[in-house]
Amino acid sequence: MATTAQAHPTQRLTAVLTAIAALVLVLTASQMLIAALEAHRADLFLADWYDKSRIPSEKASQVALDAAYAADNWYPVNHGDHKERLGKVYEWRQHPLPFGAPEAEAERRRALEAYRQVAELRPTWPYGWTNIAHTKLQLLELDHEFMHAFTEASRTGPWNRETLKALAITGISAWPRLSADQRAPILETIAQAVSNDRRTAKELSDALANSGLLELVCFYSGAMQQNSNGICRS
Repeated sequence: MATTAQAHPTQRLTAVLTAIAALVLVLTASQMLIAALEAHRADLFLADWYDKSRIPSEKASQVALDAAYAADNWYPVNHGDHKERLGKVYEWRQHPLPFGAPEAEAERRRALEAYRQVAELRPTWPYGWTNIAHTKLQLLELDHEFMHAFTEASRTGPWNRETLKALAITGISAWPRLSADQRAPILETIAQAVSNDRRTAKELSDALANSGLLELVCFYSGAMQQNSNGICRS
């Protein structure tokens, strides 16, 4: 009888702990489900803006921003995908404005802060670094952070087509404002993007020609014996 009596408190404690654990799991799963639904809602807006190169209306961008914040807030822990989505929505809200536009600065800085969190959460993921570099260009802050983000993106995604293309576009746009020391690693990355993929090379050829960089990139590629994928004269 004593053994049975002693077993009852232990069984009750086990039952209580099991019920608490189950409740925590249910609550966590519910939070993750709500976050996923809100993330999907924001992603639908972003996909539409990207696919159609559409400038979002004030109402649409606010709905997308609210959804992105909800996804980030509902998810039980900090997550790189949710931070990146938040940055992208802020970035698109100021998409049509030129680099350095004072009226775009506040939201571009919010995008930058979101991308910094992505890089902190996923330091070996090239997209967070790529987005930091591009946002720093939008702010016309081509400083140490810009170069660090650029080189980290190149280092963590050396054969990633989308990363190299995005870095090349950022580098081409930033080129006139760069110092000689900054230009060397950026030229290397642009040439790598060209040699890495024929489709990327063709997509970059007009931008390189219009910026006056095509001849320099071709000279660099030839000197390094890299494939120029048909955009340079033989």
